[in-house]
Amino acid sequence: MAEDWSNDWHPYDQEKLQAMADKTAPEEQGVFAIRRFRGEWVYVNASMNIRGALSRDLSTNEALCIFLKGHSGLEYSFELRPARESESRVQGLIKRYRPICNLELAGKLRSQTKKS
Repeated sequence: MAEDWSNDWHPYDQEKLQAMADKTAPEEQGVFAIRRFRGEWVYVNASMNIRGALSRDLSTNEALCIFLKGHSGLEYSFELRPARESESRVQGLIKRYRPICNLELAGKLRSQTKKS
């Protein structure tokens, strides 16, 4: 089972989340997570550049799910991790916290694969 997430969370309303992530997320490798204020996990991902990935994920298909599921407000956090650990950490967090957007995106990919 994945270890608990112990890093600080940075709460922002929807309109300010991307702007604040652009200012406060590091341009370093690691894992990041988005959840509703002190509640349900919405999305988790890993990247060689956390700031760049957050910016991308908040402006593409993932954003629609993230903002719809986070209607009551969102917060994000990150962990700096070597690339060799990041994917297993993401998979452990998905298994433990079941972030709704990761699960929805995985379901869409499975159904597209079945149609092909």
